[in-house]
Amino acid sequence: MNAPIPFPNSAGTANTRVDLGVIAECIKPGCRVLDVGCGDGTLLEMLRDQKAVDGRGLDVSSENVTTCVARGLSVVQGDADKDLR
Repeated sequence: MNAPIPFPNSAGTANTRVDLGVIAECIKPGCRVLDVGCGDGTLLEMLRDQKAVDGRGLDVSSENVTTCVARGLSVVQGDADKDLR
């Protein structure tokens, strides 16, 4: 398997997380994605900017949610074990 090509982030610099590149390679352009445990939104931002994905996120941390919203991402605070029933 070839190493994934890093996607640039909104700042124009390459993302150094290889795992996100691997995930991004599996996502078709223009599809819808729910990122559970989205963290700071790096993957959602990358998919939005590079693959025109309609992405939504869920994270338990209010700090992460605030970071995501500041990036223009659609993310809500919640606990996947309780809130995705």
